[in-house]
Amino acid sequence: MKQRGTYIIEPRDRWIATVFVVPAVPEKQWKVDSERKRVLGEFVRAVRKVKADVKAWTLPKGLARWRGCEGEEGTEFHRYFPAIAVLGRRVKKGKRRA
Repeated sequence: MKQRGTYIIEPRDRWIATVFVVPAVPEKQWKVDSERKRVLGEFVRAVRKVKADVKAWTLPKGLARWRGCEGEEGTEFHRYFPAIAVLGRRVKKGKRRA
């Protein structure tokens, strides 16, 4: 309901706040099998601990490597992005004033 530039929102109305989480693993660390398994295990455990109404994650077989990033020293470094998680939570809508 709109009244003179102000939106009145019922308290029962909700929004869903979402966040996408993608771990970036250094190439040197990713090439060590035990490190790779440890990193992926930590990622899944961390996602499971997050309090969220909606959780989804995947660890696809096709890995994406991102080249061309620059580190703090201006040197190029390479990262693997082996997983993605989507987390969602219902949040109360507030009042919007124009």
